Amino acid sequence: MPAELRPNREVEVKVQVKNSGADTYLTLAAVDEGICQLTDYSVPDPFTFFYGQRRLSLSSHDLYGLLLPEVEGMTTQSTPGGDRDFLDGVRKQNLNPVSLRRVKPVSLWSGIVSPNPSGEAIVKLALPQFNGTLRLMAVAFDGQRFGSAEGKTIVRDPLVLTPTFPRFVAPQDRFTVPVAVFNGTGQAGEFKLRLSAEGPVTLESEPLVTLKLGAEEEKIAYFQLKAGQGMGKLRFRLQVEGNGEKCELEEELALRPPVAVTHEISSGSITQKEPLTFNIKDRWLPGTATYTLALSPFPTVELAGGLEYLLTYPHGCLEQTTSKLFPLLYFDQLLSAVEGGTFTGNADYYVTEGIEKIEAMQLRDGSFAYWPGGNNSNEW
Repeated sequence: MPAELRPNREVEVKVQVKNSGADTYLTLAAVDEGICQLTDYSVPDPFTFFYGQRRLSLSSHDLYGLLLPEVEGMTTQSTPGGDRDFLDGVRKQNLNPVSLRRVKPVSLWSGIVSPNPSGEAIVKLALPQFNGTLRLMAVAFDGQRFGSAEGKTIVRDPLVLTPTFPRFVAPQDRFTVPVAVFNGTGQAGEFKLRLSAEGPVTLESEPLVTLKLGAEEEKIAYFQLKAGQGMGKLRFRLQVEGNGEKCELEEELALRPPVAVTHEISSGSITQKEPLTFNIKDRWLPGTATYTLALSPFPTVELAGGLEYLLTYPHGCLEQTTSKLFPLLYFDQLLSAVEGGTFTGNADYYVTEGIEKIEAMQLRDGSFAYWPGGNNSNEW
């Protein structure tokens, strides 16, 4: 096994199995050493698996869980404060819908390989973009015979790039990307660093930077960029050349929507002679839109969307809770229009819950705090 490998290449790893036979098979795994340390993973040991001590294989069960009544979860998305939402639905609505993997783990597996008659096998591994230590773990078996071995190797380029991109940007954001360049070629030289981008983003500084580095020296270059209009993934490619060596690195950055989650409600009437068409604008981020259609012979269905928004309003200060409760005193009959939606029960449930929430905000002197958990009252 070579002591050092380079990324973005296909490498061959030689595995030698002693005393192999016709039915000998092996597997080889190459995993980032950081992942192995975080998960406390070690090479599979067949001896421990087959001959290790076993705990008593008994499992216990009880009926205590059946003795207590079921406690239903909260049926509203109301939160105790403006920025303290704890319900999963509210949290997911406010997550960045542009998802990407900033760190791509390296975990390669050869599958089952049969060595040649001399017990030798050549395993090809396609190394991705990676700089670090790989742990190689081999396990071989032949009938009732088995064994394992492991080793470590370093994967790196003579020129190492370390960019620092933000986690996300919004449209029209200006941001700076520092890029550290390390010269591991063993001699001083002049190195050219270039940044190119794909997507709605503009490079406001020069795309090419020249750095003079000594042996084992590192310097940082800075690029100024501006995000454009739109949403999605921004892709960047960094290239550095010098002393006969070349290194490339690709990164992705999320360009998030400029606004939070948006709800749009449309309603109308339909007859046999007059069809109804909803012109839903194609301005939603693909994969994030959810549509709900409600039909009812009663005209109150037109208020269903407004009622649902009223019941699931995500903030809960004193004024907001009070404003939310007053309409519910008169809209009990409208719940039938949204039956089967995101909530159950009747208006009495929501009114009672709101009153209890207001009572919880009352202070010792009889006044009310503006937010749950507050100690100061506001006479307005």
